[in-house]
Amino acid sequence: MNRRSLNRAAMVVMALLVTAAAYAQQLPPGKWWRRPEVVKKLVLSSEQQDRLDGIFRDAADELIDARADAEKGAITLRAELDRPTLDKQ
Repeated sequence: MNRRSLNRAAMVVMALLVTAAAYAQQLPPGKWWRRPEVVKKLVLSSEQQDRLDGIFRDAADELIDARADAEKGAITLRAELDRPTLDKQ
């Protein structure tokens, strides 16, 4: 992979991270579906709140792993970009 391709890949990764961060800032932190004002506005039943709790628990491990993978990829990419010459494999 040449330097230009790596630069493009880095820009795409950064754009995706910025977009994801901006979207995440629109959501209230924590278990927003348990907040009384949200429950009232969305008319959430106890069953729906419990289902959201289950989804949150199920996704937590995957989200942690995905974040770790993204950080590892960023470190690898940065190391490649910092090299004086790139390996063209």
